[in-house]
Amino acid sequence: MLDTRTNQSFTSRHQTRSFTFSNSSAYLYYRLNVSQNLGGGNALQLAELRVGGSLAAGTMPGTPVLAAPSVDSDAVTLTWTPAANASGYYVQRVNDDGSGTTEIFTSSTSYTDTNLAPGTSYLYQVQAVNGALRGFPSEVSARATTAGVAVHQDITALSSSVPVEQHPGNGVSGEDVTKVTDNNPFSKYYEPSSSTWIRLETPSSVVTSYSLTSANDFPSRDPKDWTLEGSNDGTSWTVLDTRTNQSFTNRHSARAYSCNPERLEFSRYRLHIQDNHGAGDTQLAEWRLFGTSSASLAAPAAPGSVNAQALSGNQIRVTWTDNAGQLNPEASYRVERATNSSFTSGLVVGTTGAGSTELRATGLAPNQTYYFRVSAQNAAGSSIEVGPVSATTTANTPPASFVENGWYDGQNRTVTLAYSDANLAAYFDQYVPNPSGATWVAPIVSEAWGYAKDTYGSMVDPILHMIGNQDNAPGEVPGTLAYNVGGVVYASDSAASYRNIIFTVSSDWSVPDYGWVVQSLIHEMGHIVESNNNGIAGSPAFNAWGDSKWAEIFGYDVFLHLTTISPNLAPEIYADNVSHTDGFGVYWFRDWYYPLYAGDFGNTDADHKGSRFLARFFQLLAEHLPTINSTYGNRPLNLGEFIHFCAGAAGVDLEDEARLAFRWTPQLELELAKAQTEFPGVSALYLGNRAPGFTLDPITRGATVNVALSGQTLAGTASDPDLGDTLTYSKQSGASWLTVASDGALSGTPPSVGLSTAVVRVTDQDGLFDTVELVFEVTDGTCTPESDAQFCARLGAGCGSLSDVDNCGAPRSVSSCGSCTAPETCGGGGTPNECGDPGGSTPCGGLCSSPIVFSTQSYHSGNLGTAATCHETTVNLQGLNCGNFAAGRTFLINGVLVTCNGANVTLPAERNGGYCMQASAGNQPWAYFSTF
Repeated sequence: MLDTRTNQSFTSRHQTRSFTFSNSSAYLYYRLNVSQNLGGGNALQLAELRVGGSLAAGTMPGTPVLAAPSVDSDAVTLTWTPAANASGYYVQRVNDDGSGTTEIFTSSTSYTDTNLAPGTSYLYQVQAVNGALRGFPSEVSARATTAGVAVHQDITALSSSVPVEQHPGNGVSGEDVTKVTDNNPFSKYYEPSSSTWIRLETPSSVVTSYSLTSANDFPSRDPKDWTLEGSNDGTSWTVLDTRTNQSFTNRHSARAYSCNPERLEFSRYRLHIQDNHGAGDTQLAEWRLFGTSSASLAAPAAPGSVNAQALSGNQIRVTWTDNAGQLNPEASYRVERATNSSFTSGLVVGTTGAGSTELRATGLAPNQTYYFRVSAQNAAGSSIEVGPVSATTTANTPPASFVENGWYDGQNRTVTLAYSDANLAAYFDQYVPNPSGATWVAPIVSEAWGYAKDTYGSMVDPILHMIGNQDNAPGEVPGTLAYNVGGVVYASDSAASYRNIIFTVSSDWSVPDYGWVVQSLIHEMGHIVESNNNGIAGSPAFNAWGDSKWAEIFGYDVFLHLTTISPNLAPEIYADNVSHTDGFGVYWFRDWYYPLYAGDFGNTDADHKGSRFLARFFQLLAEHLPTINSTYGNRPLNLGEFIHFCAGAAGVDLEDEARLAFRWTPQLELELAKAQTEFPGVSALYLGNRAPGFTLDPITRGATVNVALSGQTLAGTASDPDLGDTLTYSKQSGASWLTVASDGALSGTPPSVGLSTAVVRVTDQDGLFDTVELVFEVTDGTCTPESDAQFCARLGAGCGSLSDVDNCGAPRSVSSCGSCTAPETCGGGGTPNECGDPGGSTPCGGLCSSPIVFSTQSYHSGNLGTAATCHETTVNLQGLNCGNFAAGRTFLINGVLVTCNGANVTLPAERNGGYCMQASAGNQPWAYFSTF
């Protein structure tokens, strides 16, 4: 301790005070420990801290200049210019999980950082040292992103054996070791110790990669150090991979790793976790093995005990048992809904994620019988359909009265209906003296809810239930939430009888209050929009924006469009919001949401700003985040992921704007980088060029010892998502005898028998690339040629003729690798030797390019725009409602001209499994597409 001060204060704002003390020792780090503030609660603020004194004896080292990092599959090489007076350097790496900085000392001017996680971004800086003195660190490097791991056959899905753990019986129900291989990222395996091993028996297989998925909570329980081992007898184990100091970006986050470079074959695998991130117990959501095996995936088992239960006038819950286990697990469940038992009327198809045992059908008609049947699906096919089962929705008439169901610290008053229309049912409790005189608020809330439905979707229930509570009435308990705040209960909640309910409190409901009363009700309405959007319960982004920076922009958007209040209110809301900050001093409305809303961040297109930008954000969450049981499974968005999805909705890269708007840190930068990797479909909406990729990994070829290669090439082994890019090939390492020409031609003479490997790269003209391992099986000339079927399968060809070299290196031509079922043709989808529709394999293929894709509960009004932009979905649409204000307007659905008639419009037949919507020239159709 160098100095201690008590009872200090500042006499004015921005005042600087200096404190001196005696000290003769030199230190590298100094810490100010503040133990108490001046009584302003738990918050603390300080404008500036400066430390002064004299430098220790010696010469201060200079600052190195760090060059751009060089990235390999699991290593990053750094080089820098020598710094003056430097005796060594500290390389500092920032990890993407929030665990801080890792520091490594070296006396060299270069360093190769190894044992890194594939597909992960890192930041580096270098600091020179001279004895006890450190110089200023270099500028932080550009992001260094290691190459991802190619995923092959899921070996875990081929195993019928139950996984075994080192310490059986953790005593926690539903969190046993079987959960680690159940293909459900929302379940978890829990072990009450910091180290353990898990063993799985599989069909004989060559595992070349594996993945681990973090569990739902407690990052300190995540594995940090481990080894992966293989065995054929369960006694003798071979280490296939070793990892240390590994971490996870977020909850339910998967990390993939390559392993087993010698491609050894085993029938047992063991994950030995040696340590975690500091907890006394360990947990893991999933452990998956990938590679090759002679065994193959089969369709999953059919679900059992299918049942349908009407929840309300607009919701039915369909439930089933998940009979597909670790062997041949489901990837999703398909739920068909119709209005007759033969499924020929009103057919709608919905899907829900692996591990689900229910789906909520929402936005239904009242007093209508619906029929359902359910099947499990995976890459190998579908189970039999189980059903039909049926349920009939109730009337959707708001009750004349009901009793509050104990929410918010026990609210239990009787509330009575005072106003109702197609949008709103307004109730007041028994302590409001004159409910009929309080209905001034109802038309405002009704119009606001109508606008919210038109803009953001149905939010499950078309009728919003509003409750007005009396302030200072019996039952109000000071210091609790009951009758002291506004609040919300969702239509996904049985406590609300599956209604959307908002409520607030006033001391005098007969006096119009456009401040607290109206604005708190709109605020709570914003929570319904974020938490019941697209038929999926939960708000992943609440973790980022809290309670609630989203509500500020939502409220401004609503007030801007209301006609039942003064037009001056929206500018007042704007003026109030621009001064609001969060707990970290960030101006969300001023520096982020409003510029995006106004189109000031380059998102000038009408579909990417205003309320369309806001609605699109929720659509992207529904399309790309994993779901279970019609919920997001409590998976939170971190701030980097939030920025990523905003960029997708805006259609522009927002990193530069985010750096200014938010408290930008290396951690936030790496969160964003991870999100761009984990959700590539969103990245494609705003990041220009996309990297090419090899279609097979590894690429296997045959060759004969001491015989020069002839006719072998890599051309055609890589695909490019940005058609028209120029692709070049190169060798990165391995097989010194091999030469790879820029056009992919392979040449050279293998000098010895056995496996010979090389790492090769394909690069586009913008420098984006993919790497793959090229494996030559070099024989002595007595090679047994593979069959035509094996030849086609090895090269990934499912149809058409094919010419290449076989496993022995000899030229081979096969006249047919298979046929296609009409209307598909070989290569029709744009990929040679694969079946596809000549018009494209997607709904908009052959009609328009770069469609905006949606797969949500609804596609909202106005989103087609006036340009010839196209939008597509593979979700089965129930129908199209153009609205009376759009009558007579025309546009194209699947190439068929459709005219709005102000009511429900019959949709044409599906095209390539969905629908493609295009605006007609110069005509702006406003439309609402209703899905499941």
